[in-house]
Amino acid sequence: AHALPGLAGAAAGASAGEGSRPTSSATHSASPPAHREERTRPRPAVIAAAVLLVLASIAGAAVWIASRDGDETVQVQEVTIPEVAQRPVEEVVAQLTELGLEPVEHPQPDPQIPAGIVISSDPIAGKRLPRGSEIHLAVSTGVPVLTIPNVMGMAPADARRTLEEAGFRVEPENTPRPSTPEDRDKVVATEPGPGTDIPSDQPVRLLVGSGPEQVRVPGVVGQDADSARATLEAAGFGVDTVRVDGTEPEGRVVQQSTAAGQTQLKGATITLQVSAGNRFDMPNLVDKTVDEALDALRAAGWKGDRAQLVELPQNDPDLGRVGKIYSQQPPVGEAGVNDQVVVRVIRFGLVPGPG
Repeated sequence: AHALPGLAGAAAGASAGEGSRPTSSATHSASPPAHREERTRPRPAVIAAAVLLVLASIAGAAVWIASRDGDETVQVQEVTIPEVAQRPVEEVVAQLTELGLEPVEHPQPDPQIPAGIVISSDPIAGKRLPRGSEIHLAVSTGVPVLTIPNVMGMAPADARRTLEEAGFRVEPENTPRPSTPEDRDKVVATEPGPGTDIPSDQPVRLLVGSGPEQVRVPGVVGQDADSARATLEAAGFGVDTVRVDGTEPEGRVVQQSTAAGQTQLKGATITLQVSAGNRFDMPNLVDKTVDEALDALRAAGWKGDRAQLVELPQNDPDLGRVGKIYSQQPPVGEAGVNDQVVVRVIRFGLVPGPG
């Protein structure tokens, strides 16, 4: 590299000017030779100024260098690359562009340097490049993002090794989880699950099968079928329902296959018997009038209409019992809600009718 043209000449000219300044009297011209030689030397201040000017031109961020292109000498301006590592990329790009360089960014993951921060440059800081040259910047994208592989069904040690070789951090302790007998001591799940994209520094947990889990069965008899199903499913059971004849209101659970309080394998199916609501408890209608019998039937849950209450005559000489029911069919006990009801109603007669 060469100094800017004219710097050395300027220094020399300054010295020459000082040395050729005319004297003001003959007394000076008659001085001894030694004294005249001292007066013709350049002043120290002038020499220092010239040296500083040269050094400043060399130490600047941009200098000119001479190169020969055929028979012509071409001057090329160089710039010194500043320190760029550990600085925001926007700030670095702005500075390099101002210096006349062309930054080229190369994103790359780095577990230590935050995203958007420059990792390094090529060439490195302190080197010089001609203006207009490209300078390559490695820019951090932060912690690498990886996709969790499927390790379910593996032995825990094999699954751990697979994840660590893929760049993941695995929690040191495995978490037991109830499983089928076949999945005991095997990985049954990971948290997060397979296929999830996560930063490589986020830990992955292995869930290892501990075999079937025994769960206490809740009691649901007396609940409606929907509520009973929700209760059992929340406890981890499957549910089947069977509709049965019953005097309970329609949709009410009247029995469950595993009694309340007993234990069962989690995931097992509990069968519920659900009332069809098609039976009722037949009341005693004897000695009631027909109207009283009809009210009693409906209060008990009978759903038949008036035409299904069939009246048959029954002779009886007791005038006090005339108009009252002598017998009924079906008898007292369980009966269908839509069944026909036959009653024998007493009428006055000397000869009792058929019983």
